[in-house]
Amino acid sequence: QPLAGVRITAGYSYYWRSSRTNSNGNFSSPETWLWSVEYQLHWDADDFLLEDGSSLYGADLWEQGPTRKSSWNPHYTGKQAALAIIFTAAWDYYYGNIDGLNRPHQNDWFSISLDFQIYDKAADDYQGVQYVVPWFAEWLEIYLKYKSNGQYLVSEALYGTTIHELAH
Repeated sequence: QPLAGVRITAGYSYYWRSSRTNSNGNFSSPETWLWSVEYQLHWDADDFLLEDGSSLYGADLWEQGPTRKSSWNPHYTGKQAALAIIFTAAWDYYYGNIDGLNRPHQNDWFSISLDFQIYDKAADDYQGVQYVVPWFAEWLEIYLKYKSNGQYLVSEALYGTTIHELAH
């Protein structure tokens, strides 16, 4: 399935340009590069982002890509596939057809973006979303755990559980 809506940055050193993948999972850099650049995939959108739940300062999750666009053809498995499912569920719920359900809050002047705290602990046996944290009547964080018996969950259940928690 194409990964729509993720932010792709291309660049080098301190010069980076961003774009988002389209519904087919394709992207194009807003800059014309004369030499090879690095690519990065960032698990964020305007209204939500995926963060490392084990980080003390809430580090945003991202993936390093190659130095040539033509050699980047990711087929995610394991952790990356689980992140792709969580991101896709959130993207679909925020921006897709949700058949009349209420949308989550939008990032604006009085409402900050929703943080998904992603926990990656090999020894624990857990599945799906654990809980949400309300903050002045807005949902500030969703805590996600996406392993069961040491295996990454890559399933419709993870997608559905993410949608379920967003619907709160």
